[in-house]
Amino acid sequence: TLTKGADGLGFKLASRDNPTGVANPIYVKTIFGKGAAVEDSRLRNGDRLLTVNGIDVTQMSLQDTVGLLRETKIGDTVHL
Repeated sequence: TLTKGADGLGFKLASRDNPTGVANPIYVKTIFGKGAAVEDSRLRNGDRLLTVNGIDVTQMSLQDTVGLLRETKIGDTVHL
């Protein structure tokens, strides 16, 4: 659970190539020096993102998942 502050959620996502043709898994690529992720300290580089606020993102594109996270307003809580 992260609460978005003025410095944002504080992490960058990436997807990895998946030759099977199924949805590409989405991973935490980078934890920034500022933001909710570094303050909370539980999220790590390489962690796989499975849900965002109860929404299964395992079949979503990276673009759609990032869009979902960007909709979060300052002060809102994000459950990962």
